[in-house]
Amino acid sequence: MLAQQYLSFASGTANRKFLDSFDSQNGIHGIWHLEDREQIDQCITILESGMRLQPCVIITEKHYKDRIAANDLYAVDPNTLAKSVDDEALIVTIPFKMSTYFCEKAGGEWAAHSGAVRICWPGSRRSNFQPLYKLDDIQNTKTFTLLLQECVKKFYSQQFATIAPNCVKRSRAKVSSALKPNVIEHYQEHELPNKWGIIQEWVQAHFSDRVVLTPRAIASLKKAQYNDVALAAKAIVLLAGSYWTMRTAGGTHNLMLFEKEICTLGLRLDRSVTEKSAGQWGDAYWVKQANGKNSQLLDWHLAKGSSRDQRHCFRCYFYWDDDSQKVVIGSLPGHLRNSMT
Repeated sequence: MLAQQYLSFASGTANRKFLDSFDSQNGIHGIWHLEDREQIDQCITILESGMRLQPCVIITEKHYKDRIAANDLYAVDPNTLAKSVDDEALIVTIPFKMSTYFCEKAGGEWAAHSGAVRICWPGSRRSNFQPLYKLDDIQNTKTFTLLLQECVKKFYSQQFATIAPNCVKRSRAKVSSALKPNVIEHYQEHELPNKWGIIQEWVQAHFSDRVVLTPRAIASLKKAQYNDVALAAKAIVLLAGSYWTMRTAGGTHNLMLFEKEICTLGLRLDRSVTEKSAGQWGDAYWVKQANGKNSQLLDWHLAKGSSRDQRHCFRCYFYWDDDSQKVVIGSLPGHLRNSMT
């Protein structure tokens, strides 16, 4: 239980009251629905604890004018998010009527209201990046929920270096030195490769500091049957551009840019497979890392189409490498084996 995990650091009357009431209110998943000022005060105490080890995701209730239905309370479903992160984060919901008081108590670094979502990382609020996503920024609920899930899981395992405490400055410095502002945004149709055989050379020439094609990906290109080379190239541009910037720099603007571009291309970003289920397909979803010793799961893919005909179904399987700050593509453009194949 999430409440029991807090016993390792909770101290003081406010924290004890929180722990005493948490289980009975929230069931098996770590969701805390704040209802009054006392609970908000308790939440702020928990957030400010120097011994807090877990991230906290603040999900605020929408203004009634922004709801498309009576039950359309949040931009992200708290229950879905709580289940997806397996209690590795405390999920807090704040009703609209209490948002003003919460903002007053939380201060600018943690404030959120009117459908916004805030991630509060452990540690000092002033020394760490506390990302805020406003309601207008969240255009695709499914994609945004998946991104929140990955942020929480990788931060919890101390792997998500781009936004983890004490790593933000390093990441931003890397962004400043590596960013090529016009290469991605100004790509024209005629500059995209029109044959599978030249994609490797094209990636190496333009995106070697952001994208890696593994030997397996290069081999898969030689057997490609998909009928739209340009779309595959645009997917690589997307990964080298707005996706790479979103992962390295963070921020709502970069998230919005990525969501806009992925929708324009008609692509979707999904989890390809879980580590548990990947085992039944042998090494289909695993690739060797650069050191040749460890295997890495191709846990994400860009996708278009659902046909089993390789000519009409596009997949680009990849993972994000924190150490190199690069997108590593393991296979494209064909569909890897799964239970639907």
